[in-house]
Amino acid sequence: MKKKNKQEEERKQEEQEKKKNKEKKKKKDKKEKKNKKGKEKKKNKRRKKKEKNKKKKNQKKNKARRIRRNKTKEKQEEDKEEQKKKNKKKRRRQRRKRKRRRTRRRKRRRRRRREKEEEEQEQEEERK
Repeated sequence: MKKKNKQEEERKQEEQEKKKNKEKKKKKDKKEKKNKKGKEKKKNKRRKKKEKNKKKKNQKKNKARRIRRNKTKEKQEEDKEEQKKKNKKKRRRQRRKRKRRRTRRRKRRRRRRREKEEEEQEQEEERK
């Protein structure tokens, strides 16, 4: 009798544990499914955002292209003239810069040469 009760109790306990484990597994699976769903949602959101940004960028590019294409011949000529003026100014500036640099270099060289000659002269005088 005692033995039977003990066996019965053990069997019940095992069944309860099985049930518990089954519930745990169910809960775990549910959680994983939820997480997976959330990840998918995030992924889709990110993808959509990327696509939206790409679309915006392309629209911007197309608009710029359209504007460039629609520039009138007159405007292009004006721009050309403007560019010419700018280039002329730039060349003048560079020329001046080069000239200044050259003169500075010459002055420096002359000064150094003069100083060197003076130094040599002094040494020459000291020897005598």
